[in-house]
Amino acid sequence: MFRLIVNKSGYIFRGTLGTLAVIAVIYFVASATGLREDIVASATAAEISPENITFKPYSTIQPEIISPSEITTITTCNRAGSNIIITCDVAGVPVPARIDTGLGFADICISTNLMTRLGLKFYPLNEVWTDITGGICYLENIKIADLQIDTPRTAYIDRHRETQIWGMTIEQDYQLSIGLGILEKFSYVKFDNSAGQIEFGLKDQFEPSDGTWQKFPLRIGNDSYLQRRIFVDVPVGGVDCTMIFDTCGGDGLKISKGLWESIGLEDSNYSKNAGYVNSTQFGMIGCDEITMPVLSIAGRDVKDAKVFVMPDDVRYFENILPMSVFSDTAVVIDFQRGLLWVNVSY
Repeated sequence: MFRLIVNKSGYIFRGTLGTLAVIAVIYFVASATGLREDIVASATAAEISPENITFKPYSTIQPEIISPSEITTITTCNRAGSNIIITCDVAGVPVPARIDTGLGFADICISTNLMTRLGLKFYPLNEVWTDITGGICYLENIKIADLQIDTPRTAYIDRHRETQIWGMTIEQDYQLSIGLGILEKFSYVKFDNSAGQIEFGLKDQFEPSDGTWQKFPLRIGNDSYLQRRIFVDVPVGGVDCTMIFDTCGGDGLKISKGLWESIGLEDSNYSKNAGYVNSTQFGMIGCDEITMPVLSIAGRDVKDAKVFVMPDDVRYFENILPMSVFSDTAVVIDFQRGLLWVNVSY
């Protein structure tokens, strides 16, 4: 007899030697055809009876950060990768949370399944962002180490990620996202991806320790679809580019076909394949996936750099500089001085 267990680490097999051949076939078929990650609509707001609660006017709510110290350092759940994940306390429950600078329509965003699991009060709306239904959720505060964030503007969305095998759900995403509205309350946020740490500076000014840091202009503004974003001006392949810095921007640069052509790397030595970008709003978006042996990004030579060249007719797309580009180094969002600092010594 054997059991097949699927989790975040992949497949775990237990059994006798006589079943290894069968297990190998199951593993191959599941990996090749059956295992998939989808964005799934949760129960709609109409199917959930909202409780009679009174919300403050949403536009007047401002998050307040309470901390006994000016600098708080915490350890991330993952040392590197396309998402920066920490653990926070929500209603007395430890919850994994993404640090998402790309989240501009709310301070915090949670999925319906997490909201119902925590028993939070909510009020449904027709739409919380472009083509995404959901509503307002009442969250009194969250705690991150010794930081307490009171009255964050919290939205919920009627969708979440889940992993399926042959149509059966084996894993659901219960994370929440901490957005730009909270992060910009700090003077700076330092992401030391090589050490797996985040440093929140409440009032102190960031000071680089040595000359291994380079700085680039940073500003906060609305993108083409009126969501607040962090815009940075950084060189890519020797060409100055204005991009959105998104800590949850996935693996590799996301740039338009026009920008790729203006950078002028078409004659370089690289591999090109048909790829896709998994969009929370619109699912899988087809594109060209390019892998450069070396690509200069923000003053650093990034090896095996991925670039996703998006078609010009994709809706709601902006050129994105993701955190994954800096997965082996440290980067600082200096809100106080309007700068992005990058440690180029790694």
